[in-house]
Amino acid sequence: MEPTAVRPRRPLLALLGCTLIGLHMGFAQIGTGLVATLLLSAAYQRDLVAVNAAKSTIVILTSITSVGSFAAADAIAWPQGLCLALGAAGGSYAASHWSVKNGTQAVRRVVIAIAVVTLLEQLVRAALLLVRT
Repeated sequence: MEPTAVRPRRPLLALLGCTLIGLHMGFAQIGTGLVATLLLSAAYQRDLVAVNAAKSTIVILTSITSVGSFAAADAIAWPQGLCLALGAAGGSYAASHWSVKNGTQAVRRVVIAIAVVTLLEQLVRAALLLVRT
C-alpha cells in the first residue's frame, strides 16, 4: 500500500510545531533517555554528564539507522522530519552545554524532576481510566 501525502492546513505552523517538538525531544529525551540514563549510570558507575554523553551517542547512532531504514522504504515526510531533526539537534546542543556547565548535581535534579512529573502524569492517566470503567 502506497503512503498518501497529506498536506497540512497551515504548513508554516506545522513546520514550526515539528521544530518545537524536536527541540523538546532533543532536550528532554523523556522516554528512552530516562531509562538509558538510569541504566548507564547504575551499570557503569559514571557521573551523569558522562552518562549523558554516552546516551547522546546511542541516540544519534540509532536515529541514523532508523532514518536509513525509513528512507529506503520512502516513508519519510522530509520537510517535517528535517524540522524535527533541527529542533532535536538544537535541544541536544543546548542540553549538553547546560549539563557540562552545571554539572552532575544539576543534571540529577532535572532527571528526578522529569521522572516525578512523568510518573505523576501516568498516575493521573491510570486514575482516569479506572474512573471511566
